Amino acid sequence: MHQLKLVFINGVVVLAIMAAVQMILNFTLEGFMLYQPPIGYAFFLMTWYLIQPLIVGASNVVIRHHLFSGEGWTVGLWLNGLFLILLFGAINMVVTTVGGLEFTLPVAVVEVLLLAVPFGFVAEHSNA
Repeated sequence: MHQLKLVFINGVVVLAIMAAVQMILNFTLEGFMLYQPPIGYAFFLMTWYLIQPLIVGASNVVIRHHLFSGEGWTVGLWLNGLFLILLFGAINMVVTTVGGLEFTLPVAVVEVLLLAVPFGFVAEHSNA
């Protein structure tokens, strides 16, 4: 039971970080696109697929190290974060297309609470 609680905490923190970054990027998409649209879109994609996975991967490694008293550090921060971002993005795509919902704060809170344990296990095993 203690292990499940730690996995839940890991999932909540990782999902909260991804949800917060996605909401910030969704709100700034218009600003990116106003800056010479091809260049602005390239900056947006660079932020989405290079900077955000580094943030998520590094935070996942730090969280796992502190929660589970890990020995040593993982160096695959970008791939770890990219895998989690792609999974999170696929779930959000299904929610927005099938459910017809936009990614807002209430949707983010529901996703964080419903997907915390599965994402905790995915974050644990993507960090190997």
